[in-house]
Amino acid sequence: MANTTTDDSRKENNQDLTLERSNASFNINEITEIIDGGVDKTKFRKEMEKLLFDDPLFKDFYKNFFKTRSELYEESIARGVQLFSLRQKYKWTDQQFEVIEDLVNHLFGMSLHFTMFIPSLERLATETQKAKWLPLATNFRILGTYAQTEMGHGTYLQGLETTATYDPVTEEFILNTPHKSSMKWWPGSLVQAVLIINGKNYGMHPFVLQLRSLDNHMPLPGIEVGDIGPKMTLNYNDNGFLLLKNVRIPRQHMLMKHAQVSSDGKYTSSGPNKAIYATMVLVRVKMTKWVHDALRKAITTAVRYSAVRHQSKMDDSGPEPQILDYQTQQYKLFPVLADTYALFFMSRNLRRQYNRMMEDIRNKGSYKMLAE
Repeated sequence: MANTTTDDSRKENNQDLTLERSNASFNINEITEIIDGGVDKTKFRKEMEKLLFDDPLFKDFYKNFFKTRSELYEESIARGVQLFSLRQKYKWTDQQFEVIEDLVNHLFGMSLHFTMFIPSLERLATETQKAKWLPLATNFRILGTYAQTEMGHGTYLQGLETTATYDPVTEEFILNTPHKSSMKWWPGSLVQAVLIINGKNYGMHPFVLQLRSLDNHMPLPGIEVGDIGPKMTLNYNDNGFLLLKNVRIPRQHMLMKHAQVSSDGKYTSSGPNKAIYATMVLVRVKMTKWVHDALRKAITTAVRYSAVRHQSKMDDSGPEPQILDYQTQQYKLFPVLADTYALFFMSRNLRRQYNRMMEDIRNKGSYKMLAE
């Protein structure tokens, strides 16, 4: 199920793999088209494989294991810039760009800009705010991410501690991370904070926060940022921490599609509170696909290796059999292969459900499918 690319020294067909494929009891092309979503999408994917894997930036990902973290990060940024240029050139849709992300194993910088920052603006900003920020974001004039997770809490929204206190005199919000546990831990730009007006807590709301100067790229006053260091994975991404001390932002930097704060500090809500976390729901849906993507690559590698690896003669007269022929090996691999297909269709169905939910919100103003 995984797509792979190799250099010229490894392009020769293996006889064992060729034989296994020729013995398939199903039409391989039909299965491929089902997985891709149709004939046209299979054609598009193959065209993109040719386009990308002829580019030195996107081939031989296996070499990443031998690179330093700085090298990984610098290359991921270069890939991100290249992908942005190609997207502008070929006018890829969001759906087509997701195919591109899969092909390059999501190994490019700024992925959260696409995955969370832009969707947050699309779902949580007013039309006026969209007109201001979306062109900047989609044209990479600004780069953003999504700062919800804190050292103390993540998806438990009621436990988040970052505060945004409204000052009606200056029409500004004052952002603070009051405790060590309030420290934003992973990224930082679009901020989720507890909205406080006249001492009253109105719960979590999203704010757009500029972190760095446009002149010298240094953090703005009251902002402390840094890299969280090596991780189990995603080391090509510069996940960071964010501390805020009395950072003031304009009132209009609160994303106000579903809740508004007037200049005099009056709070009004034009939608259910649960609408605020629609972006996080999208990411959770995408996570099921990312899990599938990792599993399909692992099981594909394991099955192919088991087909080409020969070991331990059954008798002196015969050749060493493929380890794929051993029942114990099949017992390990085949259930995982079945799980991979099940996870794929489950993930696709979840995405359809999410899209339907967003259509209901846009067209009917109905949040029925969005759970509390």
